Amino acid sequence: MNKTLAIAMLALVLGACAPAYDTSPKTTIVQQPSLPPDVFYQLEIKTTACEASHEYTTISGTMTNRSAVTVYFAQLKVALSKGGSVVDTDWLYAVGAEGLAPGESTKWEWMFHSTNADQCQAELLDYEL
Repeated sequence: MNKTLAIAMLALVLGACAPAYDTSPKTTIVQQPSLPPDVFYQLEIKTTACEASHEYTTISGTMTNRSAVTVYFAQLKVALSKGGSVVDTDWLYAVGAEGLAPGESTKWEWMFHSTNADQCQAELLDYEL
């Protein structure tokens, strides 16, 4: 067998065993997930009580999900004010891993070690979908 024929046969055998790579250009279509409307403004936060007793002030309220999606880990900022100036703030989870489905409400409560306030307020800080 001549050397040229042997090389040609070897190339043929190796070509048959080698993986075939498709080098033609590809178009990949990525579909954007359908994002819900801005949920932030559809989570209703209400303060239902602000009571000072002994050395503590308790603020409580409700959160209602008016959106079309379940929210998780919703954080609220709670604050005490006196004469229009904020004197203390803190934060809490109104909803955790259990989630708050569309139309559902939950109660929340927080206690400050302070009675130096004439007003309480709560606002939404963050949430996950």
